[in-house]
Amino acid sequence: MSPGIQLCSVHSRAAPSGSSSSRAPQLLAASYAGQFTTSGVLVEKDGQRFVNCASHGFSPGKEDVFHPNADGVHFGRVVRRLENTDMALIELQPDIQYTNQMFQNSINNHPPTFTSIRGANADDGDRLRRYETLYMDTPYIGTVEGVYLGMRLDVIPSDQPGHPVRWVTSSWMWFEDLGTATTVTDGMSGSVIWDSEGCVVSFLRLHGQAAGGRNCILGTASV
Repeated sequence: MSPGIQLCSVHSRAAPSGSSSSRAPQLLAASYAGQFTTSGVLVEKDGQRFVNCASHGFSPGKEDVFHPNADGVHFGRVVRRLENTDMALIELQPDIQYTNQMFQNSINNHPPTFTSIRGANADDGDRLRRYETLYMDTPYIGTVEGVYLGMRLDVIPSDQPGHPVRWVTSSWMWFEDLGTATTVTDGMSGSVIWDSEGCVVSFLRLHGQAAGGRNCILGTASV
């Protein structure tokens, strides 16, 4: 498996028993179509393997994650949510094989293998430049090309006296082929966005408009 596969949640009564080789008896996909999202990149730490995803696709009580193929593969379980970013971390099942190489297709003949990250709030020498070319590949529309527009900062006030104000960094991007609301679906949330060097720069968060532009999307910054 690789970045860009579909993920979904299921009702607790269809969840696996907990063994690493469990398979859900049925995915109830028709009932949970709104919960489909797209997988991100693999991160390894202290012998544990994690893949990032869109947090909203796995509401509390639905932390089990499945790849919705005919077998209903138990992909892993959401173990951490990154507050106010719509990002979460899935701990992979031991029997899941996952690499950071994108799928090859007719447009993406030499798919990148992700080994580094880069963000809009990086050091000056590594900052994304306005109109820099970016790429995204989703199971819904394939590989698309776009440009970086700018950074967005959202303030997260603290309700605790004396605690500092927090900021969440996002990136505005424009993708030529994202022409209609029906083209961009919630299931694309979590898709990896990368630059011409194959560095991860962002993860798709939502579809909207920025500064009067069309086909703009907002991505959670990767750093």
